[in-house]
Amino acid sequence: MRINPRNSKFQAYAMVLVISFTAIGLLALAGVLSWAHSVGFRVGRTQDLQRVQSAAEGVTTKAVSSIIQDFYTNGFATVDANLTSYRTMVPTQTEAPAWQYLSISSPSGTAGAMDVTRVVDKNFGLLNTKYTGLKGTGATYRVAAIIKDSRDAKSAPGSMSIDLQLAEIPIFQFSTFYGVDMELFPTVIFQLNGRVHCNANIYLNPNIVLTFYDEVTASGTISPNPSPNNIEGTYSGGSIVYSADHDERTTSFNLPAGGKNTASLMHQLIEIPPSSESATSPLGKLRYYNQADMIIRITDTNATAFSGSYNNFATPIPWSIIGTFVTTNAVFYDYREGRNVRATDIDVLNLNANLISATSLLGRSVTTLYIADLRTNTLTSYAAVRLKRCQTLSGQGMTFATPNPLYTVGHFNAGSSELGTTNTATALRGGLACDAITILSSSWSDNNSASSLSARTAVATTVNAGIFTGVVQTTNGNSGGGHEKTLRLLENWSGRNLNFNGSIAVLCYSQTANTSWGAANVYGAPAKRIFRYDKNFDISGKMPYATPVVRAVFRDSWKTLSSY
Repeated sequence: MRINPRNSKFQAYAMVLVISFTAIGLLALAGVLSWAHSVGFRVGRTQDLQRVQSAAEGVTTKAVSSIIQDFYTNGFATVDANLTSYRTMVPTQTEAPAWQYLSISSPSGTAGAMDVTRVVDKNFGLLNTKYTGLKGTGATYRVAAIIKDSRDAKSAPGSMSIDLQLAEIPIFQFSTFYGVDMELFPTVIFQLNGRVHCNANIYLNPNIVLTFYDEVTASGTISPNPSPNNIEGTYSGGSIVYSADHDERTTSFNLPAGGKNTASLMHQLIEIPPSSESATSPLGKLRYYNQADMIIRITDTNATAFSGSYNNFATPIPWSIIGTFVTTNAVFYDYREGRNVRATDIDVLNLNANLISATSLLGRSVTTLYIADLRTNTLTSYAAVRLKRCQTLSGQGMTFATPNPLYTVGHFNAGSSELGTTNTATALRGGLACDAITILSSSWSDNNSASSLSARTAVATTVNAGIFTGVVQTTNGNSGGGHEKTLRLLENWSGRNLNFNGSIAVLCYSQTANTSWGAANVYGAPAKRIFRYDKNFDISGKMPYATPVVRAVFRDSWKTLSSY
């Protein structure tokens, strides 16, 4: 669908001001210079008013560009610290000679400056967008100025007031968030009941009914066709149902990682940072490694555990504690990858029972646990992390992060009375971040992992989590498998359901578990893949720990002071 600029919905959406600070900075300066060269000083009150009104718009835009730049780079704190400097960001005669005749003042009466104030304090709640229900942490800032022309004392002043809402939006506010191309070609009924956003292109080619119950947006296009690189063929028997808006060529939502949100940069969020990188750098702040309360590292020769960046990784955790819930001798076969998996197993039930000893040493609760299995990968095997007995999480929940492929066995973060349902009343703050994710049911057996599919029969499984993961890129001759296969499977799920409640964010490509889709004997498709957005994520205190956020700017209003 190509958006019609005359469409009223587009006009509402056009109020959204989410652009890179470089672009808006150039545009703001270009606007001031353009005004200076194009506006003639002619007699007539109408022209005078238009002239000073244009100047008022130009001067406020210059301050706005600086606010947006600071926000995208460093966040709310930098904007608040620079409010005084924004007030004096007025064009100079060097930038535009016409400014020798113009004077600026603030509505509050300060000569030579604007008013730049925060008019709504930072809080988590509904954001000022056309998309119903989108929440984030927002604060509103007002930039206002009055311009007079000194050559005509009788001319009316020009004025402008701009309200901007700066917002940080958790990526798990979307049921599905993609930073790379998103594909969907389900062969059984598939539904998504939460917001869907893609910073690239969305390709839809279902072989049955595919239903979106909430808004769908793409910074690229939304195509009712498979990706040009898809080798699975073209389905012709399906249909796409939109129950809400679906808009393409919208602005991107990007993480403040200090650079363009490429797939390789986004994969670094789950990687161990280099020693030269500061934990307080834009990328460093986003890394799960630096947000972890406890870190476990497994190598070919040893295993260590220690505290996170909050105390400069200074507190070691003895293996007498870690060994109660960590083992490193499991091996099983992954049919999709065609390799053996050497797993670091985390027994979550035992982890819960032994956290008191760990938290006593750490001086804080473990809400984010980072596990890196750094053992050498070969052509026939690779290292991974696996969560077992993970139906119940500790405390208020936990996020498990790893640079490795991640496997879960059995239910994850699901109350016994809520299994097989979309009810998440007792679900805790469960998060999973990894290179690729595979769901194994509770009937999984390592001993049968290399056997035929008939020996790998799944049972119905429920997973409640916010998931940050990679997928395999679809290229000529290779298929990623589509969003419905983001949660990988290795068993015969025929007649069984996979229930997922939560949110899935795909911002990168898998670098370890990177075999394309299409191998034989991998799994039998579930009767239903039931993907539902977890409404718990509408509450900031129930979001998974260490949830990444994107920064966005929404324009609340743009008014002359006479109508303000």
